[in-house]
Amino acid sequence: MSPNPASTTQVSIIIPAFNAGRYLESTLTSIRDQHFPYWECIVVNDGSTDATGDIANRIAKADSRIRVFHQKNAGVSAARNFALKQISHQSQYIAFMDADDLYVPDGLLRLLELTRDGVIGAHGLAGWIDSDGKSLQPQSYSDANQQRLRTQGWKVTAMAPEERTDFNAVVTKSFYPPGTAILRREIAKAVGDFDPTLSPAEDWDYWVRVLRHGDMAFTDQTVCLYRKHGSNASGAVPKLHRANDRVRLKTFLSSENRPGDRHLLRKCHRAGNVYRLRLRLAAIWKDLKAFRLIPAFRTAGFAAIHAVRFIIGRPTKLI
Repeated sequence: MSPNPASTTQVSIIIPAFNAGRYLESTLTSIRDQHFPYWECIVVNDGSTDATGDIANRIAKADSRIRVFHQKNAGVSAARNFALKQISHQSQYIAFMDADDLYVPDGLLRLLELTRDGVIGAHGLAGWIDSDGKSLQPQSYSDANQQRLRTQGWKVTAMAPEERTDFNAVVTKSFYPPGTAILRREIAKAVGDFDPTLSPAEDWDYWVRVLRHGDMAFTDQTVCLYRKHGSNASGAVPKLHRANDRVRLKTFLSSENRPGDRHLLRKCHRAGNVYRLRLRLAAIWKDLKAFRLIPAFRTAGFAAIHAVRFIIGRPTKLI
């Protein structure tokens, strides 16, 4: 029997769900199987046209810790913003989960054990699974998406596992998926809503604003499983790159910047473009050696953009 949430809820897990009928039951099962039982889960059915709403309603009937809301389709940011207004007053922490990802059984517990010593939250790593829930080899995901980076001087460097994630780290490189992190409720209240104009990079913008309020603890253990399939929003690479550029510009121009922040952001911008330029040049050399001339030419165009951005020295709408 599920514990009575009236006096025990400590973590509110927010799940926006749009046409997630294939995966939602597995996601909710992974939450119900947590070693840490004191949570509530708020599912926002964002105008789904499949069985998402029915599945959420059925599971909620079996577990009073799960609450379901239905709205017309308005996007992931609007769904999360709505859910933020529904959380129980007993909750001390907030977690965001995608409707197709999974927690490992002790994922929440691992994160909660790190939320001490004045940190504003904690985050960990994500494993990689396919649409059927089978483990995938990390390959480039391990390097590109699990590695934390920070700007030191004019270089981008890897962070040690024991280092906390701070503002420098998050503006150098975002961390995702959402299920890898928990956040103190009072910080979420101070940060405010997700920005729907920045989709699909609204997560990065949100965590940039979060890290203005303090540091997050980090564990190099896996706390959730990220499902890779054709419907992932992050799979729209060109759109994601454009959204990332808007996040960089918004952050640079923000009135919340403290003394020294813009100087740091300039360094991050330049160091990041040097870092990406080196990756592009390595890719060009690899394509040339394999006589793949068209991919090499296309990559050379992106390399030129990084070079120009380095010269400009700050985020801009021009390129």
